[in-house]
Amino acid sequence: MRLSARLSAILGTRLPAAALLLGLGITMLGEMLNIVAERTGHPFAFFSAAGVVLVIIGLLATRRWLRPAEWEMARVTGHVAWPARWLVVTASPGRGIGSAVVAVQHHLEKGDLERVCVLHTDDEVGRGAFRRLRELLEPAGARHELFQPVPLDPGALVDPEPVVPALEQLFVDALENGVDTDEVVLDYTGGPKSFTAAMVLVGAAPGHRLQYIQPIDVDEHGRPAKGTAFQAVEVDLRYQVQAKAPQRR
Repeated sequence: MRLSARLSAILGTRLPAAALLLGLGITMLGEMLNIVAERTGHPFAFFSAAGVVLVIIGLLATRRWLRPAEWEMARVTGHVAWPARWLVVTASPGRGIGSAVVAVQHHLEKGDLERVCVLHTDDEVGRGAFRRLRELLEPAGARHELFQPVPLDPGALVDPEPVVPALEQLFVDALENGVDTDEVVLDYTGGPKSFTAAMVLVGAAPGHRLQYIQPIDVDEHGRPAKGTAFQAVEVDLRYQVQAKAPQRR
C-alpha cells in the first residue's frame, strides 16, 4: 500500500488540517529564528527562509493526499485450477451435484488430492446427496475414505451464518494435518446460494483459494453449449485498497 494511502487511513479527514498546522508551526519557528538573527547578528535568517520554502514545497507535494482517496475494486481473473490436497464441495440433491463431480475429477487427475470435504444438510436429503456423490465418483477411482462429510443444520439452506464457522474449522483441521491454507480449495459451484455466499466470504481472504466450474463452450445466450465439457477455474483476486474519506454533505 502506498504511503499516501497509509497516511490517509491513519489521519483520515484530519490530514489537511495536520499539514496546515505543521506548516504554521515551522513558519512560526522561522520567524523566531529571524528575531534571534536580528538581535544577535547570527546568520539564522537563511535557515528561516529555507524552512518556509520547504514548508511550501511540502504542502504542494501533498496535494494529492488532500484529495479523497477511493476504494478500488478487486480485479478478478481466472485460470485452470491448480492441484489441491483438500477440496471443499457441496453435495446438492439436484442437478448441481454434477459440478461437484467435475471438481473432484479435476483434482483427482492432478494426483495430489487427499481429502474431499462435502458440505450437506444434516437430514435424509443431504445425507442421500452425500452418498450419491460418492457413488458417482466411484468410476473415477475415488475411494469412499477420500470423502469427509460436513453436516450442517438444514437452516443453513437459507442462512450462510452457520456455514462460515464450519468452513473456518476445516482450515484449522487442515493445518493440524499438515496441509497449508493455500493447499485447500473451495468450490462454490452448484450448491445453495447460502453455501456459495459463505464460501466466497471465507475464500476471498488473502491466502485462500476459490474455484468454480465453467463450461468450455457456451451458446449465444451464455448457457452451456450442448455436449460441452466443463473445467475447474480458479478465481484470482487482486486487491488494491485505499482509504475513502467521508463524503461532504
